[in-house]
Amino acid sequence: MRIRCFAVLLSFVLVLSAAAQDKAPKKADAQNIQGMVKLVKKDTSTISVDADSVLRQVKYSATTKFMTGHSDDSKAGTLDKVQIGNYISCSGPVDKGIMMATTCLYRDKK
Repeated sequence: MRIRCFAVLLSFVLVLSAAAQDKAPKKADAQNIQGMVKLVKKDTSTISVDADSVLRQVKYSATTKFMTGHSDDSKAGTLDKVQIGNYISCSGPVDKGIMMATTCLYRDKK
């Protein structure tokens, strides 16, 4: 009887352990940073954005999609066209206060 109880308990623990491992890690929710471009540092792949008088850091990569214009009327853009003083809106996950941009939309003025 003890062996049967132990076997049932062991199988229960193993099933719960396997179910817990099947869960995918939770992705960070996308956030948005909007403001004026203050600095573009290509050596560190960062854009400094003045967002309501707070300087925020946005990292970009080769997979970051740059667009120009407004959200309802945008065209493909490039990082090389992003200039200090442009208005920029970037979205992506934030980790330790730094955004990893998936999309950035920029234009001359707000």
